[in-house]
Amino acid sequence: MKTLSSIGVHVPGQIRIAGIDDVKYAQLLQTPLTTIRQPCLEIGSTALLAMQDRIAHPAASAREFIVDFQLIIRKSTEVEGQERSESGNNRYSGNGKAV
Repeated sequence: MKTLSSIGVHVPGQIRIAGIDDVKYAQLLQTPLTTIRQPCLEIGSTALLAMQDRIAHPAASAREFIVDFQLIIRKSTEVEGQERSESGNNRYSGNGKAV
């Protein structure tokens, strides 16, 4: 965002930006950053359980683990003229349901 600003590109007027991990400063930027919030604790505990299961059952078939996320919508992806809901709800889970 800083580089874009230095070359005269306006966020979100000319370009929209989203980040990942919802770091604390994302909402404190001059233009608050839309971001994906990952469930880090759930990812870690799922990985640990998968490793323990693999050790206990080394011949088992590969498995896929899916964890959800939240999309936190902020000003960096705002569309001019688009109004937000009066409820102020700007969080969506990975499956598209409001949380």
